[in-house]
Amino acid sequence: MKDTYDNIFGKTGTCINLVQLQDPETLEYVKKHFSSFTLENEMKPDYLMPGWLQPISTEEAKKKTGDYVIPESYKETTVPQFNYDTVDKVLKIAKDNGLKIRYHVLVWHSQSPEWFFKVNYSQDEAAEYVSEEVMYERMQMYISSMIHHVYTLDNGAYKDVVYTWDVANEYFSNTPDKNWAAVFGNRENIEGETSTDRPALGTRPTYIKRAFEMAYDALAEFGLQDKVPLFYNDFNTYFTKEKIIEMIHFINEDREVCSGVGMQSHLALANPTVDTYINTVAAFVQEGFQVQITELDVGCTPNKDKDDPDPTEEELAAAYQKQAEYVKELTKQLITLQKWSGNKITGLTWWGLYDAISWRKYEHVLMFDKDMNDAKPSYYAFMQAAKEVPEEPVKPSVSSAVKLDFNSQGAYESESNDAKCQLNEDGSLTVTFTAQYAAVRFDLPASLKKDSPYKSVVLTYTSSGGNLGHSFYTEAGKKTNWGGEIKASADVKTCGLNTANEYTVNDILQGFQIFNGGEASVEKPITITIKSLIFYEKTAYYPWELNPDEVQTPAPEPEPDLDAAPEGEGWQALPLDQMSGGTKEEGRVVLNDIEQVTVPLPKTVEGDGKKLEVVVKGTLGTGSQGLRMWLANGTGTASDQYYFTKTGVGFGGAGDPDVFFKTGAFELQKVLTVGHTEKEERVTTANNLLLKAPVSGGKMQEVTIYGIYVREVQE
Repeated sequence: MKDTYDNIFGKTGTCINLVQLQDPETLEYVKKHFSSFTLENEMKPDYLMPGWLQPISTEEAKKKTGDYVIPESYKETTVPQFNYDTVDKVLKIAKDNGLKIRYHVLVWHSQSPEWFFKVNYSQDEAAEYVSEEVMYERMQMYISSMIHHVYTLDNGAYKDVVYTWDVANEYFSNTPDKNWAAVFGNRENIEGETSTDRPALGTRPTYIKRAFEMAYDALAEFGLQDKVPLFYNDFNTYFTKEKIIEMIHFINEDREVCSGVGMQSHLALANPTVDTYINTVAAFVQEGFQVQITELDVGCTPNKDKDDPDPTEEELAAAYQKQAEYVKELTKQLITLQKWSGNKITGLTWWGLYDAISWRKYEHVLMFDKDMNDAKPSYYAFMQAAKEVPEEPVKPSVSSAVKLDFNSQGAYESESNDAKCQLNEDGSLTVTFTAQYAAVRFDLPASLKKDSPYKSVVLTYTSSGGNLGHSFYTEAGKKTNWGGEIKASADVKTCGLNTANEYTVNDILQGFQIFNGGEASVEKPITITIKSLIFYEKTAYYPWELNPDEVQTPAPEPEPDLDAAPEGEGWQALPLDQMSGGTKEEGRVVLNDIEQVTVPLPKTVEGDGKKLEVVVKGTLGTGSQGLRMWLANGTGTASDQYYFTKTGVGFGGAGDPDVFFKTGAFELQKVLTVGHTEKEERVTTANNLLLKAPVSGGKMQEVTIYGIYVREVQE
């Protein structure tokens, strides 16, 4: 494996322990396949500070210059006694066998002895936690001592062995009020479980930032601060990527001390999808972070209790084949992203040797089954994947993309007065948000909506004042992402906004919305200048490779002829001069501040299930929210209701791929069915067409009707 993948990802690793490394057969296997390893547990704090070792005096520790670094600020009279035996043996084995080590981990809420956070290092459960000031001194002592020991052991013989340090692990999983959280506060406060007497840390945990700074300064003593990267490691990063990005930028806001993200990658066939996973890697890469896949395994069978029956041979064979397909596709996409990203992926580590000894053994997560020689289909798929990605991956096709022309009618529309749109001479669009929830909507041309399943939007922009949210409009409804993925950037930024980021949308993407989810005002606006907005049929893993200049803008849709009768036979024009309300003008009626109007049909339509085709032509002003229409008996509902409103287009507002809401000229052509109701009393006679406000109790605004035409539908 290493002969194939070191050339691609830099390091190919596995998870192991000292006992396994001391077994000659296992060590030979590791040397054959891997260039690095991570100790599963033995570099975690509770292994370095076992409870059976009593603290020693600070003065005694100062004499052990290879084991301890005691900062001048350290005021306590004792320090924990460290047990470096396993670390020292592992460093020697790695050095002697040409292997590198990922050091895992310095700061973690789990597998850290609780007494390390207590006054006088007391193991009494009732002992109090120390203050933040004291804990920072302990952090400095611990982090500096670990790094100093590794790089000074045997006169620095192992200086080149540890190639990466996980400084902090799983901060976004730390909610119980103990250890780190007990001293510094929680990421979030949960009533009844965690402290609520101080602000939640959110994405700005100072103690994590300080930990990175301490580790960086400790490396600097050996001239390694810019040679050995420091990582933040976590699981389920595909669900917290925006928070992780915010935190790393916070950590690095004074100086760049965190190099990137370790993605644990404990995967399963159904969750996450390959799309979701690669989107996450791409998001980190676009921020300039290194990415290391640190604990990869892929479950292919359900977890079970030990007494549950094992899968049959047939079930296992089918599961192994699906696992192989997943591993192959995931690996190919990672290789492709690596080639396009300038080698930002700097390591790939499988979490274990084979299923029988895996921490997820019942889910059959690894590439070998009963032992190291029992290769599964996923191993061969993993090796084959590297052969199937061309040296120069083909760039995304622009034939399946469409760029909006902001000069075209209906390409964009402000959805509130607090989102001001300004079209610029260079064709870009500047939107200024001056209130929370202000929004602007972008729509595909109508001719492209019905048959083209777009999956993403590629946005190129500059922005200031704050981050913005976005929504996708589909036939299934509005899908909102509050994560603020459209980040403020003075430099031109390109981002791919994918439906697969938070959910899978299999229906048709029809429109896109940018909104301000945070605070804004006239004095403190949020402004975005959109250079290009592209709807793309593929998932936008690599949006920077999609050249906006190569993407075609479709020809604008012809505006409807408001004065012409519909094409075809049998149409009858309804008498607009007999409309029950509105301001009558030459050949049209203006509806402003009106709840509803009726227009008489040429003759009464009678019979349950009778159908009447209706065409309504008119215009909507920029302040209009639209209208609804149905057949009526007087003003009572006598047919299904068709919505043409900002909040919904279609029968009952449920969605219509043929039509989309926009201001300006419109032409609706729909078949209405008499008696279409779930109520017991069905009205089966209609003598009017009813036009009504977009919502119950509302009013029609800025609606001008130019013509209404009907004809019978013959069964």
